[in-house]
Amino acid sequence: MENLVTRLLKATYDFVTVEVANGKTQFQARNDSQFFLAKDLAMAFIETTSLARFLTDLDVAGLYNEPEKEVLNHLGYLYGLSNLEKYIPQLLKLGIISSGKFVDEIHKVFY
Repeated sequence: MENLVTRLLKATYDFVTVEVANGKTQFQARNDSQFFLAKDLAMAFIETTSLARFLTDLDVAGLYNEPEKEVLNHLGYLYGLSNLEKYIPQLLKLGIISSGKFVDEIHKVFY
């Protein structure tokens, strides 16, 4: 997911740069980028950050016993995979994945 966030950030920056070069004001270019790219960037960043924080907090000493940690770890990974599944079109468009094999592997986990 971090790779997706990085690529979406670059794509958003490139989009704004091209729009400004084509004569749009900075405001118009940023406004258009929010519609096309920045919303996905913001959501992917929030979801990635919250998942990383969740998984990091599981290691706080004494907070959870081992069986609880194992269950919460699995829930965290399922959350991450379900988020990843939402971004399959962007992953393909940005060239992060290039085949359906990756999608099949995600679906194997869920079904």
